[in-house]
Amino acid sequence: MTTVTGDGRREKEAISPSPCIMSLLKPEEQLVHELSCPICLQLYSDPVVLPCGHNYCRACICKTADTTDKSGTLPRCPECREEYQGVGSLQKNFKLCSIIEGYRAAAPQLDGQSDADLEGMRRVFCDHCIDEQTPAVKTCLKCEVSMCSRHLQKHQERESFREHTVVESLNELGTKGCAVHRRPLEYFCSTDMTLLCMTCFVEGHHLNHDVLTFGVAEEEMRRALESRSLNVNPSNTC
Repeated sequence: MTTVTGDGRREKEAISPSPCIMSLLKPEEQLVHELSCPICLQLYSDPVVLPCGHNYCRACICKTADTTDKSGTLPRCPECREEYQGVGSLQKNFKLCSIIEGYRAAAPQLDGQSDADLEGMRRVFCDHCIDEQTPAVKTCLKCEVSMCSRHLQKHQERESFREHTVVESLNELGTKGCAVHRRPLEYFCSTDMTLLCMTCFVEGHHLNHDVLTFGVAEEEMRRALESRSLNVNPSNTC
């Protein structure tokens, strides 16, 4: 945003979202916001700190300072409007630099990846399609297997399987919300054959039940499938 000061100078203001908008952001989105320059809205590059405590990319603050320098007045912070003694007086924020470097190192796989790439990483495949990787559409919690649309149809046609609990494919369960507490589903109670959020878990209704995280539940499903495969197709022995 550009504003016009009392003496006719045009200055670029930093953009800061309202507290209401910030409250709607996910934790990781809030972190990215805190590590982004208010002027260019990108991760800080060579950040410098102003006397007022606000941070900017060195190149970004230099551009705003160039405008005020031509008018012969001291440059001001784009956010709080406090004056400072020119760009040459600004100190590099080494602590912020370290945080930025740590953030980039912790999540390099997210840089430059498209939504399609990330979706591929989360994809679950049918456990019955051994010769090829066919995307699964559902997971049967009773049978402990994930199925493609073709095998799901066969599963539903069997009379003895019609009472089984069938849910979204396992790796996608974490994105579904708890209908009671509106929180992400993170656990599977194999005693009650139901999905739980953190609040469901700590409330104690599933005390002494066999409650697993999705990761552990998935691993047990794989082991159960392998065991059943061996029982159905035992190796020939002499």
